[in-house]
Amino acid sequence: MARTAKELGKELKEYRRLAGYTPGEVASKLGVVRQTIYRWERGDDMPRVDVYFGLLEFYGLNPLATNNKLGTVVIT
Repeated sequence: MARTAKELGKELKEYRRLAGYTPGEVASKLGVVRQTIYRWERGDDMPRVDVYFGLLEFYGLNPLATNNKLGTVVIT
């Protein structure tokens, strides 16, 4: 079941917070401006698939895990 951009954004924000990073730290790591992170987390925009998986790895998550919400991610 695919999730909306808003739902995905909420999850990205939750994962970032749990990993202990600020939006600025994540933006710096990815080479984007902080506002980009905010847009993703609000669901106004979505990261490219490669960036999304990079974010998950940066947060210490396994994008292929089946024991969490990440196993159901479908990006269209």
